[in-house]
Amino acid sequence: MKRLLTLAALCLALTGCGRPDGPVTSEIDKWPKNDYTETLPKPAHGSPSEMILDEDMGYCSIIYEDVSKDESEEYVEALKEAGFAELEGINDVAALGVPLEKDGVYVNVAASDDTLGISVSKDED
Repeated sequence: MKRLLTLAALCLALTGCGRPDGPVTSEIDKWPKNDYTETLPKPAHGSPSEMILDEDMGYCSIIYEDVSKDESEEYVEALKEAGFAELEGINDVAALGVPLEKDGVYVNVAASDDTLGISVSKDED
């Protein structure tokens, strides 16, 4: 499943190919601070490993490793406690795919046995 999340992150990164200011992928070791993450709680478990930021396309994706599925579910609960509401729609129970929204900030949390993926986008101002 980790490969699936990494592949999904790679696919997001590749959508910017051919654009001069495409997505920027960076290795990280702490919670990133930017316009996309400022309203999100920091995950309590795991180790941040990678961030893909594409301001032109309007998203930021963060990958955490060493996170159990139960710990990922705790993160979804923390988002809900911060005021994010679960969106109606497709939910992949096996991989914990949960879309949430608060004040024009959209968060999609995807988790497997040991990886947590957080994708954030915002409505245009």
